[in-house]
Amino acid sequence: MLAGLRATGLTGLLLLSGAGGVAGCDRAQGREQAADKASPTTVAAKPSPPAGGVMTSLAAATIRAGSEPGTAGRDPTRAGFLVPVALGAFEIDVALFPNDPSKPAAELDYASASNACSSVGRRLCSELEWEHACEQAKPAAFASGVREWAASGEQDAMGNARAGGAQARCGMRARVERTDKLGFRCCRGAEQANAYPTPQATASDALGARPLKLSVEDMRKALAGIESLAALASGFQPFNNSDADAALRKGKRTRDGITAWSFLPSSIAWTPATAEELVVIAGRSGAQALIAVLYPLGDGTYAHAASAVLNEPDATVALASSTAAPTPLELLWTSCYGCPNEGGTIRYGDDRRVVIEFR
Repeated sequence: MLAGLRATGLTGLLLLSGAGGVAGCDRAQGREQAADKASPTTVAAKPSPPAGGVMTSLAAATIRAGSEPGTAGRDPTRAGFLVPVALGAFEIDVALFPNDPSKPAAELDYASASNACSSVGRRLCSELEWEHACEQAKPAAFASGVREWAASGEQDAMGNARAGGAQARCGMRARVERTDKLGFRCCRGAEQANAYPTPQATASDALGARPLKLSVEDMRKALAGIESLAALASGFQPFNNSDADAALRKGKRTRDGITAWSFLPSSIAWTPATAEELVVIAGRSGAQALIAVLYPLGDGTYAHAASAVLNEPDATVALASSTAAPTPLELLWTSCYGCPNEGGTIRYGDDRRVVIEFR
């Protein structure tokens, strides 16, 4: 479900400058001169200037909504994971409403912001439009210092805000009261057919760790796509049950004698929290043992969450989950069960980051 796509930047923004307006004035002037020759009392009316200021035009495209799993500050229950979404062409205000650098930016509640855009013949930008424009303009151009409204189809007392501010991250998404006063931009063009792909919550009985069928070739391909682990990919061989048993015997223990932990294969699907999916693999490459925790991105590629390398030629690793009141936030790893500094935990922290600890 999770998808391995990187956000791809599309080339250049087209600024709709006043060049067309200048040409229009020249043509009007030409018409006025012709009218003067025909009838001295007839003067052509000057065209009305367009409402608002300069807008940027973006062509139809398939964009990647959200941000890569593991990004600092990312809420997996709110942010997409670089999901491909088709987006139609549109125009967006260059500056915060009223889109006039000489005037202070307006901060209004959700309904008032939507009405303000309508008053100038535009509409409140959708989340996908805002995010796409932010990606193309680079985050700094949208770091206005205030949060911005974005339209969505959700009908309740809460609205969706996009964070331009200090974090300047295009994929940042938050829920706020619709009565809050935020900045906003207006868009022009047909309303978008696709809505923001909000992640689905994970059922409580799906939390935890379970065996994952992953071929050796798929494991090697996953490692090859991670820069820091690519050198270990070609020779990687996952540990088997005999290897895990060897790690227990090294501590003079067997599976039957350990009731606190349920031992798992060397490839695991791990869901430590709702909307957060990870893959854990353990094996050997040459003289090194490896534990790798990866975010599957859905197209066969992965993002790096955490990893540990043991430089011990004979080391093997066993992986396990707790049998007591399942604690999906933590897994056990050991190369010698019960031996100091030869094992530890794989922990999903309060900050939603994965850490491999030695204990």
